[in-house]
Amino acid sequence: MEVWKGLERFVSQSNTAYCYSLVSEWRERGDRGRPLGTLPLGGTGTRLPERFDKLEVETLLTGDIFPAIHESILKRFFQETAEQVVKIDGMLKAAEHQRTAGWYLSFFAPYYECLYAIAKMQAFYRDHSEGFHLVEPKAVWKLYTETAWEMDRFYRQFHTAFGASLKDSNVVLEDKLKGATDYVKGSTKTGSSKN
Repeated sequence: MEVWKGLERFVSQSNTAYCYSLVSEWRERGDRGRPLGTLPLGGTGTRLPERFDKLEVETLLTGDIFPAIHESILKRFFQETAEQVVKIDGMLKAAEHQRTAGWYLSFFAPYYECLYAIAKMQAFYRDHSEGFHLVEPKAVWKLYTETAWEMDRFYRQFHTAFGASLKDSNVVLEDKLKGATDYVKGSTKTGSSKN
């Protein structure tokens, strides 16, 4: 694969199983005692984050051994959201797929939960693109109790996850998520967005 080209000197075939086992065990423990920036996983010599940024999300979803894979996926979707391009299906697939990933609970759960909520809010807008033209209180209440409450749930879910992300923020994702947050706030006021 092209992403690994030039990294041959960093690979020790005889130690591959041991290294994978060591990283996998540490990853599964959920040890938050060491910040991601200090990990020897994809350091500056390998420029893995830049390499991952060049890959399609579909390709990135096939691996999760490096935290930079998650950062690449998330920052891409958050940046697109800030630019009012919300790829509902891709975002839902990434969020749902990554819930079983090794680094999910340790470092990325709030970010993927934000991603999931953004996609669900956008799907709600898409499914109700004709708008709500109700003036009678009973009709408004009926609509809310049948379907519109879902939008409130996703909005609260987003803000809960956003708050959790602030408690232990990721410097790579922080600004990108804030840009997506501006979009969420704006789109919930206007009810309009792009797909």
